[in-house]
Amino acid sequence: MTTTDRGTGQTLAMIKALPATGSVVVVHNSGLREYVKQMIHDVRGADVLKATTVIICNRSDLARGYLTGRRVPVIVDHVFYAAVPPTVEASVRQLVRDCNVMV
Repeated sequence: MTTTDRGTGQTLAMIKALPATGSVVVVHNSGLREYVKQMIHDVRGADVLKATTVIICNRSDLARGYLTGRRVPVIVDHVFYAAVPPTVEASVRQLVRDCNVMV
């Protein structure tokens, strides 16, 4: 099994662990964004969905600073790093570390 396998329960476990006070979840495409948002709603409810921002992150999003200066935990879906180019992966890993140190 690879890190890109769906249906392993990793996204569900991530959603169950989301803080109710707010977070940012990073995914790699719009289909997964909608899937994660629906799963948050179904599993954790509307209040946690309202407190959670689910973003698609790619090279242009990094340039716009979408992950810079976040004051809530930033969580990356397990398949994200395998689905993006290595330069995006490295940048996102560093930004997530920097953001999560501030929380």
